[in-house]
Amino acid sequence: MAERVRAVLITPDRTLLLMRRTRPGMPVYWVLPGGGVEPGDAGLEDALYREIREEIAGKGDIVRLLHTVDGEDREFFYLVHVTSWSFEDRTGPEFTQDGRGEYHLDEVPLTEAALDELNILPPQIKPVLKKLTTAGPDELTGPGTVPGGRSPWDTTGEPLGIPDPAAASTAHLEKTAARTLAAQEARVGDWIPREEWVKTQPQALVASCVMLLDDQDRMLLLRYGPHQGDSGGTWWLPGGMVDEGENPWPAARREMSEETGITLRSQPRLIGIDHRADVLGTGPVVDYYFAARLAAGRQIQLSPEHDRHAFHHPDDLPHPLAAHRQTLTALHAAALAGRTAYLQEGIPT
Repeated sequence: MAERVRAVLITPDRTLLLMRRTRPGMPVYWVLPGGGVEPGDAGLEDALYREIREEIAGKGDIVRLLHTVDGEDREFFYLVHVTSWSFEDRTGPEFTQDGRGEYHLDEVPLTEAALDELNILPPQIKPVLKKLTTAGPDELTGPGTVPGGRSPWDTTGEPLGIPDPAAASTAHLEKTAARTLAAQEARVGDWIPREEWVKTQPQALVASCVMLLDDQDRMLLLRYGPHQGDSGGTWWLPGGMVDEGENPWPAARREMSEETGITLRSQPRLIGIDHRADVLGTGPVVDYYFAARLAAGRQIQLSPEHDRHAFHHPDDLPHPLAAHRQTLTALHAAALAGRTAYLQEGIPT
């Protein structure tokens, strides 16, 4: 199945940029700018930036993956905060091809009433756009620049949805300062009752993941289904959150069984620990990563949470990933070398 990318372009004036198509013998319709992923693209996000440059001579920041649609092709729809554009300076090859009809760039108010008046294709994306009409400013533009902290015009192939480690550290320091102030206010003399002191400490979540390797040292990756919100269409290792009263290794075995139908019987082999200071403003998360081998003849049975699985080497990872490419590369090296990697914000130290 071919892959295509589309940009949900939100302007600083909270309007939406749509491409109006007029073709002989067809009703007028509107589409989101974008196109097919080409062999020279480093990944989906790089293909999207190329399409934005070609179709509207635009610049902006990818905020997050919004939606995926499967048809003849698999389409990935990304929310993009566009900062500049010039339709007159477009360079896309489709604009000069015969039989393609007319192209016009329209700036549409981001309201349900305005969207209802338009024949937007594919029809599955209109409900997604309507949800944006009630979104807050931070949801439309993101907390900072493009995920990963890079320039939106740097084609390094980094995955989407990743906070900038420096920004995360800054946010962590700000929250630490707030907790320190709360501790000072709770003091009675020089002593704080334990129940008050605990309230001033970070309440960390714990997650466990498994890197399952086949006989060719390829890692198992699962793709989240389209109904999994912002994670839909992204790939990552089997795993999930540790339940209350549960330890990381039993949690990893449980998640592995639930998501793949594989029961791990070997002893735990820890290959990585990642500390993320502040995830989406909800506080710190500690990730435990374990390695295991796929027994001969065992088959993967996906849960409803995922729609595809595949085995990959670090040099042929799918796009988009749910987190850092460097995370998987470091963990794979650690698994093969029999050591444990320490990571911060998904980056090996």
